[in-house]
Amino acid sequence: MQIETIKTEFETEKKEKENQLLQTQNQLSTETIKQQRITTYFIISGLLLALLLAFFIFRGLKQQRNANRIISEQKHLVEEKQKEILDSIHYAKRIQQSLLPTEKYIKRNLKSKS
Repeated sequence: MQIETIKTEFETEKKEKENQLLQTQNQLSTETIKQQRITTYFIISGLLLALLLAFFIFRGLKQQRNANRIISEQKHLVEEKQKEILDSIHYAKRIQQSLLPTEKYIKRNLKSKS
């Protein structure tokens, strides 16, 4: 009977130790899973931030390209208008030169009248 009692106590202690070991393993597994979730959340957050940053960078580059295109078009228009104005000025100067007497003619006529 004592042997049975000792055997039963030994089996009980063995089962309790196994139970404690399983509980410890379960806690470790739970903590590992929590750490993996936290790591996963950080990685996902980092990727989302990187995507958001890339979106803003590409949007800014697109806006800058559009602005540069508009500036280039306006520069071309200004250059065309400047050429038209200069051509008009040169044309008016040629008309004036053809209508007005030359300096030699004016000097010669002033000398002859004086």
